[in-house]
Amino acid sequence: MPTITFTRPHSLDPSCARETAESIARRFEERFEVSWRWEGDALHLTADRGKARGTSGSVVVRERFIDVTLHLPLHLRPLRSLVVAELSRRLERVLGPVPSY
Repeated sequence: MPTITFTRPHSLDPSCARETAESIARRFEERFEVSWRWEGDALHLTADRGKARGTSGSVVVRERFIDVTLHLPLHLRPLRSLVVAELSRRLERVLGPVPSY
């Protein structure tokens, strides 16, 4: 199962970064029937049905970074590069430009 992992810097305060991650999860819930839950600073995503069935992952919200890990099932492997590009665009839109620390 291919895994997508990347770390994205942000300049949001921790509560705002958490709210941003949750808003993305809500959108995935509506569009792709993904369920999600918080465990500490990690938002865990699972798709048991729908278009994204078999996908799982997490978004870990840190003080200056967001770590994203997604595990794609066999039927979504050909779309890996599209998934990465879409996630990057969405994170750019909601987090703003990459800060220079």
